[in-house]
Amino acid sequence: MTPPAGATPPAVRPTSRLLLLDHRDRLLLLCARDPRPAGGRWWFTVGGGVNDDQG
Repeated sequence: MTPPAGATPPAVRPTSRLLLLDHRDRLLLLCARDPRPAGGRWWFTVGGGVNDDQG
């Protein structure tokens, strides 16, 4: 799919994800829920954005 002429390209945001396993090979997942009445629930791995600074 070609973006429309003059469209702003998507921002690039480096991220990282971890797969955390215990000695029984169980995977740590986090659960989130959409607060709206008909909202869904989803599971995801630990992770987030990566900063460029070394501070």
